[in-house]
Amino acid sequence: MLDREFPRSIRFCLQQAETSLHQITGAPVGTWRNSVERTFGQFALRELDCLTIEEVTQSGLHEFLDHLQLQIIEASNKIKETFFTPETYPAIVGMTIVLTNDDGIDAPGLQALAKAVSGEG
Repeated sequence: MLDREFPRSIRFCLQQAETSLHQITGAPVGTWRNSVERTFGQFALRELDCLTIEEVTQSGLHEFLDHLQLQIIEASNKIKETFFTPETYPAIVGMTIVLTNDDGIDAPGLQALAKAVSGEG
């Protein structure tokens, strides 16, 4: 869960998301230029950097995951507000979105997301 190198750990995934965010904005990792980078850096990485598994189990795994999920939702909302404003819509009209996961292309969640993104759902 907190492993920096295991590709399926929460920590690794959030670290990769932060790297991608900084590639988009051009800000060096570890710094911030907008509210998305600041929010993401504060909770997703710095908080996890100081956390141990013992602390997670002591406070409760369910509670920890709920807290983390709320923070990810906050960051997601800030990403939407920062990068997907009405001013950016013309730039994304021709965008191709590639959806993938490790359950295969017929996975129900992936199919539902593809339907929603395509405007059919």
